Amino acid sequence: MFVPDRLKTNAYRVLGISANATLSEIHKAAAALRRAASLGLADIAEADMPLLGEITRTAADIRTAVGRLENPVQRLSDRLFWFHRRPES
Repeated sequence: MFVPDRLKTNAYRVLGISANATLSEIHKAAAALRRAASLGLADIAEADMPLLGEITRTAADIRTAVGRLENPVQRLSDRLFWFHRRPES
């Protein structure tokens, strides 16, 4: 199945967060993933959408994802092509 890179390497997917995440939540997720990557604890979660292909979460991938989300134009592009979770009650 062909999956566009826009979905496969989406910054929100790499960080495992919703497209409506705040900048604070983005940095928290990135820090947690960096710690897990340094310990070699890469888990695959249902939110990773395995149908879209394998996802890598190296330190460089995490840095790139955070950089994309700090840039307003790239953040908007990634946000348009990812999913929003409903706010939890």
